[in-house]
Amino acid sequence: MLTLPPGFQRTISVFSTVFRKDVWPKALLLITGAIICPGSRTVCNLLRSTGLQAERCFPKYHRLLSQDKWSARRLSGVLLKLLVDAFLGVGEALVFERSTPCLMALMSIVCLMANTLHLRRPIQPNATAWYRKTAVTFSDVLSAVRLEIWRKAELSISHFQPDVGSYSAKIRHLWFLLTQAVA
Repeated sequence: MLTLPPGFQRTISVFSTVFRKDVWPKALLLITGAIICPGSRTVCNLLRSTGLQAERCFPKYHRLLSQDKWSARRLSGVLLKLLVDAFLGVGEALVFERSTPCLMALMSIVCLMANTLHLRRPIQPNATAWYRKTAVTFSDVLSAVRLEIWRKAELSISHFQPDVGSYSAKIRHLWFLLTQAVA
């Protein structure tokens, strides 16, 4: 049997809640095989890559995918949580509700809009009072998208456009900081 590093075991054990206790060892073996398998990822190749080429009962591992009880929906929820933690740095225990797909769709739209904005002009990280920010975070992206939407004349509530161009550089900078703080 293959021994796994402790960090990998902790990460992969998150998926154990999806499978029954008697099914989890087989699933763990197949998941590990899928990660380390160099060629095509058939069940037989997964077992060979984990060192079980002498295993006589390959069909019990095939049955995991076709007959054993496990939830693909719960598995996708666990995977989504891992992806959100990894890429958005949430770090807290998330409870996924019915609104989660809508939130992910909105975040995707914001990221697509930010990509378009970034092609025109690079998005700068907003200043923070307690640490120096070197990279753009999602809050910076969100404020840049909000600011761009608010600058559009079609979406403006008031047609009054302040003549900021005639003000001094200090006042223009204060105006910029004010709009950044509101966004």
